[in-house]
Amino acid sequence: MKFNGYVNKRTLLHRIDPRIKLIWFVGTTVLTVVFKDLLVMALLIASSVALWTISGLLREAGGIVRKLLPLLLMAMVTWLVIGAAENGGGTALVALGTVRLEASDVTRAVVSALRIFLMVTSFYSLIMVTNFSEMIYGLRQFRIPLRAAFMCGLVFQIIPIMISEFRTIADAQRARGLELDKGGIVSRIRRYSIILFPLFIRSIQAGQNIALSMHLYRLEFTRNRSSYRSFRITGGDARFSAAFLLLWAIAVLIGTKYPLQAT
Repeated sequence: MKFNGYVNKRTLLHRIDPRIKLIWFVGTTVLTVVFKDLLVMALLIASSVALWTISGLLREAGGIVRKLLPLLLMAMVTWLVIGAAENGGGTALVALGTVRLEASDVTRAVVSALRIFLMVTSFYSLIMVTNFSEMIYGLRQFRIPLRAAFMCGLVFQIIPIMISEFRTIADAQRARGLELDKGGIVSRIRRYSIILFPLFIRSIQAGQNIALSMHLYRLEFTRNRSSYRSFRITGGDARFSAAFLLLWAIAVLIGTKYPLQAT
């Protein structure tokens, strides 16, 4: 399964007002960046899984999680190695000479992986349930200029496309016999660098196609543009907002009063 962009369904998250979804995304991202706490991360992940389950997006989210596993494992191993090389003075789980793996090192490694997981999955949760026009509409409602809203929405849409292009090029190179995932880290980096040039060309082509489309559409940022669809805050939006405001309040309380923090 490739990384998805917008998923055309009529789910709970699809029906939520774009402004509420943007606030949810920003709030979740801010909490993920601010708190390096295992309990806070677990709470946010549990809420995300609950949202995917209720909205019927568990299969799409599961595909993203499977693709993330190597990155998450690499992050955990990296932090474990860094932690083992340092002496924090805590309880040692493993001690071999100068190498000391402490409980705080394991916590820090797990929290780092969970933070990466949350940042990526919250981003993909947003773009899976918010199409391009809804994204621009939501940003415009926050008094963001049309030019900036259009560029921001375009970035949100083009990132999954570029990731899919990267995977397509990598699969083509594997079909030609290039073993991208064998050897040491330096060898892998050298092999993956072969993909960068065709990916760069594809990026230029995508930019040219977008520019041509904007020219043919006669897109002008100097005029106020209407929207074919308008949104109003509904009872479902209010309940969704109340649930996540409560969740964020609990997360802040846990992170400040009862921290299980990675140092």
